[in-house]
Amino acid sequence: MKLVSTAAQVREMDRRVIEGLGLPGIALMETASRSVALAIARRHRAEAERGVVVKVLPLIPETGTLDLDRFPELLSGRTKLVALGAASNALGTLTDVGPLARLARETGARVFLDAVHLAPHRRIDVRALGCDFLTCSPYKFYGPHMGVLWMRRELLAEMDVPKVVPAPDAGPERFESGTVNAEGMAGTTAAVEFLAKLVSEGTKPKAEAALTRSARLDVVFSELAPREGALLARLWDGLAETPGVRLYGPPPGPDRARSGLSSSER
Repeated sequence: MKLVSTAAQVREMDRRVIEGLGLPGIALMETASRSVALAIARRHRAEAERGVVVKVLPLIPETGTLDLDRFPELLSGRTKLVALGAASNALGTLTDVGPLARLARETGARVFLDAVHLAPHRRIDVRALGCDFLTCSPYKFYGPHMGVLWMRRELLAEMDVPKVVPAPDAGPERFESGTVNAEGMAGTTAAVEFLAKLVSEGTKPKAEAALTRSARLDVVFSELAPREGALLARLWDGLAETPGVRLYGPPPGPDRARSGLSSSER
């Protein structure tokens, strides 16, 4: 089930998925998936004659969250792809992906999850998320700038993607457009290993002696989230007391990951 391919950047992976699916119907977007939205918009302009329609799930400006009540009305039997942003890069707001993915798949649509901003802040379980595709970029967690695509195994045979002649016809390698970025893959592996070693002093002996890398990452992310939350809360509270500053998005909490904080003068 776990198949991963790489590219120079996430947007390249977006394009390959779009080309592979063909999208001869309606593509449903939401505004937090900026890179995917832009890629499909370009596809829409190039292939308007194929009847591709892009629908956008709007953002609620006052809360910085998506208008989830409108999500069901934008779905239809013609929807081919639902692209969701797992976390907003601008505000750090998190999307409850699971219920949306279930609704989308009930209509027969594939679910594409942009997890670029989620990956460095939360532990990812693709089974729990219920997505068909997931992208992230290691530069967000101390690695090199490249794109990583996970997809369900059964989709490989269905998707018609351009590839170089020497590339195999099976496996994630068929998504590679040429010589793989070996140094980027090595750097990504090193970044993951670095994160796995960030266990607290009280956990280290147990982690080094018995825990797998995956289990160590579980420990690390469970410790990082509250530490990030405390730092964000300190910054939020300080800015809230500063005259002339307006804060955007929800206050610090479990539904918000650390991000660049947006503010403006009143």
